[in-house]
Amino acid sequence: MFVHIILRALTIERVFVRGLDEEDGLDGLDLFSESQYKVMRMITSHAAAATLHFYHTNTTNHPDATIRLFLQWLRSYKQLFQEKCKRCGKLLRDGLPPTWRDYRTMAPFHFHCKD
Repeated sequence: MFVHIILRALTIERVFVRGLDEEDGLDGLDLFSESQYKVMRMITSHAAAATLHFYHTNTTNHPDATIRLFLQWLRSYKQLFQEKCKRCGKLLRDGLPPTWRDYRTMAPFHFHCKD
């Protein structure tokens, strides 16, 4: 999984996630097309929500704290295809691994199990 984070100063402007086989260093970086994989598109969507969450819950007013919290959250995807959902205990639901991560505990959940 490749994660591209676009920053403007110390503010996260955009995040997008791609599969390992979707990057081609010869053609340059494509900033506009979505991933061909549903899992990566879902994580991109979750990352956008996480960016907003960490930006608006940052009470220290230090932009570096927002980036640090976001990167810690992003690191929780390290074992994306190995961790089971904390609610249902299954690895796959509807053919997808648990793509949602809780903002505080970083626990993995399927998108439909998070509520």
